[in-house]
Amino acid sequence: MGAREMEERRIYLTKYKFIEDLDPRTYLHCMQCGYCTEGYAMAMPTVKTSTVSCPLEGIEDEPGFEPIWSRGKMQIIRALLEGRIEPSKELMEDITKCTLCGLCRQICHYGNDPNVSLPISRVADQDFVFEVLRAELIRQGIDPIPKHQDMLNSLRVNRVKDAWNPWATNPFGERKEDRDKWTQHLDFKIKDLREDDVTAEYLLHVGCTASYLYPDVAVAAAKLLHAAGVDFGYLYNDEPCCGWPAKKIGDWLMYKEEFAEPNIELFNRLYEEKGVEKIVAVCSGCTKMFYQEYYDDRFYSFFGFEKLKPDVLHLPELILDLIKEGALQFPEDGPKYKITFHDPCRTGRRLGLIETPRKIIEMVPQLELVEMRNNREFSRCCGVGGVVKDGHPELGLKIGMKRVEEAEETGAEYLVSVCPECKRGLAEAADAMKSKFAEEADDRFLKVYYKGKVRDLSEMLCAILGL
Repeated sequence: MGAREMEERRIYLTKYKFIEDLDPRTYLHCMQCGYCTEGYAMAMPTVKTSTVSCPLEGIEDEPGFEPIWSRGKMQIIRALLEGRIEPSKELMEDITKCTLCGLCRQICHYGNDPNVSLPISRVADQDFVFEVLRAELIRQGIDPIPKHQDMLNSLRVNRVKDAWNPWATNPFGERKEDRDKWTQHLDFKIKDLREDDVTAEYLLHVGCTASYLYPDVAVAAAKLLHAAGVDFGYLYNDEPCCGWPAKKIGDWLMYKEEFAEPNIELFNRLYEEKGVEKIVAVCSGCTKMFYQEYYDDRFYSFFGFEKLKPDVLHLPELILDLIKEGALQFPEDGPKYKITFHDPCRTGRRLGLIETPRKIIEMVPQLELVEMRNNREFSRCCGVGGVVKDGHPELGLKIGMKRVEEAEETGAEYLVSVCPECKRGLAEAADAMKSKFAEEADDRFLKVYYKGKVRDLSEMLCAILGL
């Protein structure tokens, strides 16, 4: 038969494959009520004296700027599907201002109203929907915003092809060989799981932020595990990035082929050949990626990952077990620390690890906790989430400053979290504000890096134990 002209055929109803693969209830059931823009105390049983809203509220408050709110982004998705708007770089600029913190899901009226027979929170996951929107724009040929593109470029160029792990890289433009420099502050050597015949029960995964930007958190984690007699190993400068930046920016193909798939293969090999039964992650983002997103069956036809064989723990989970077992014991006397605690969005709202760090604090006699107005599942974002800090630095800083202001209201001496990314957001905000939390602390267990009073909980524990 001769060639004939054919009409273009299609599988999906529109060109937006990723959006169409979502459960349509996630964007069609939005009532446009505005709870996500203003918050509402009725939806907040643990925060009876305050309302909480999107962390951008009061920052990007220019009239009619709907895309910053959950409500506005739901309208954008509908408009794309209906053909009323087209993908554009301006749209990418706007939707990347969302921190993907998930607070809108927590305070959504339709998701929390006890009178609704099927709360939308049972099927909707707003921050995942907005991540899908970013991925869809990239799939449609819209480039990431410039600073996000710089991160993706860093993830690609900082690899060493002939290394033990050729996929090891970072998003900060740092050298691969500097990833393990923090280990020079240890008076012991962590097992090197790259070496033949070396085995360990736990793999310590430090993550990019603690490795390069806040190494004091990495040192504290290793010292606590060593003091407790934990059998753990480390991959040194061959430790991989979890892929969080690539996935949240929206380059899902890069995330799949250059991070998740090789990482799962690596960790499964460590499980089979090195006896690694558990990965203990220092960073809340790495924890969420390994535990939740590597397992996520949504978009299985696109991702289709193998099962990750080692179990995944966030560092505080293991620390709490070690305290209960008596492997870490704290003296009854000594200096007292009045602290307030910031819940990371990713391990708090997303993974539900809310009481674990508080139980640790309760079991340490030297720590006195004073809660912020917005705490636990209603905690405000530090400004780093959603790669906002890297893509829109000034915006991320302003979000962090609002959280630091809230912390100052408590009268606490220290602002504590359990995530190096949160430490980054809050510490930089405190410095910019000249907050009391930016003042130099004399009791730092490691007087080399950050000098202020924004701390990781692991650092506080090391200072108390004199490690």
